[in-house]
Amino acid sequence: MIGRVKALLLLTLLVLVGVALFVFITFTSENTLKSEILAPKKTEYIVVGTVLPLTGKYSIEGLNALNGIQTMIEWVNVHKGGLNIGGRLYKLKLVYFDSKSSPEETTRLYRELQENYKVDFFLGPYTSKLTVAALKAVKDKIMMIHGGASDMLIRMGYKYAVQVITPASFYMKGVVDLIAEKDPNAKIALIYEESPFSLSVAGGVRSQVKYHNMYGKKIEIVYDKAYRSLEDIPKLVEEAMNSGATVLIGGGHFEDSSYLVETAWKKGWRLKALGILIAPVFPEFYDRLGEAANYVMAPTQWEPSANYNPILATKIGVEWYGPPIEEFVHMYKNLTRGEEPTYQAAEAAAAVLYLVRAIEEANSLDQKAVRDAFNKLDILTFFGRLKIDPATGMQVTHEMLIVQWQDGKKVIVYPEKVAQKEPVYPAGRWWTG
Repeated sequence: MIGRVKALLLLTLLVLVGVALFVFITFTSENTLKSEILAPKKTEYIVVGTVLPLTGKYSIEGLNALNGIQTMIEWVNVHKGGLNIGGRLYKLKLVYFDSKSSPEETTRLYRELQENYKVDFFLGPYTSKLTVAALKAVKDKIMMIHGGASDMLIRMGYKYAVQVITPASFYMKGVVDLIAEKDPNAKIALIYEESPFSLSVAGGVRSQVKYHNMYGKKIEIVYDKAYRSLEDIPKLVEEAMNSGATVLIGGGHFEDSSYLVETAWKKGWRLKALGILIAPVFPEFYDRLGEAANYVMAPTQWEPSANYNPILATKIGVEWYGPPIEEFVHMYKNLTRGEEPTYQAAEAAAAVLYLVRAIEEANSLDQKAVRDAFNKLDILTFFGRLKIDPATGMQVTHEMLIVQWQDGKKVIVYPEKVAQKEPVYPAGRWWTG
């Protein structure tokens, strides 16, 4: 009898233990399953590919762009912690090559990236000429255009091209506006590189001059020529001086723009204003030219002193996204051992940030889904406001700034709402000798 009772008690105990174990396993399994859905198991990678001119004619700008890209990838991967897409954790992985500033190498290397490196999304190169070569190589995946501003890029019809920067035809708008205000009878010389970018800029200058003349100004473009090489510049400067021009607008990229200003200074050209492309935004411009750099103006896509912040985003009614300017600048300086980011660095970094936000909005890596997501985005970042025309991919809200070197310092002089100082006009010793 006692033996039967013990056996019954033991059986009851085993049943209770079994029930408890079943409940425990079921509960644990359900919660494990839920946690696997909510929290990604492991990190996967979104491969971003680019080809930049790290040597050759455009190397200064290309190296700045690479530093900007690497800075923002670090922010996304480390500070932001990656992207959670469809329950999976992704981080960015960069693959890049040096085009040596060659269009042919640009095309070849983008094809190499597409065929052999499983690239998910592409960042464009620097300059419009190289961007044309890149677009021809990459047709069915998103290409973030950050270093090519020529208006023709968007007209080429690549449906996955997304522009981050202000188009070239608007680059010198602010310079012409300032001249129209200060000197409504100005005589302008246009001397510019024969390249898609500079040709678009020159076209924009002509249009803006016509606009002001429709409203009573009498601005005249008295000289208008392009150069193909540095050797052409001295002759064009002499011809422009003889035309009676007192304003010089033009240039192309760092080397030729610097040489254009240097030549004008050495020949004693008396000028009231200079609006020069690309070169004056770099500290190296002043290091190279010294006194001749003072009072030269330049359009810029971005400056570290620009006042873009979450408060402004709220004021204009758009989403703020990404790091504040101070954080971007701090991270960039850490990467480059103290260098100040140029706008070429900032626009390349903004391309990464803009792409990441579109991927998040799409919650997918599908090319069409991400391209469609761009159509809905209207955001303010450290780089400024970003929104594209859905039909073309053209950037429509980003605003150019105009800087001028004054007493060895580069300051924002336009537009008035963000200006740090008034523009100096006429341009100091350029005019007085």
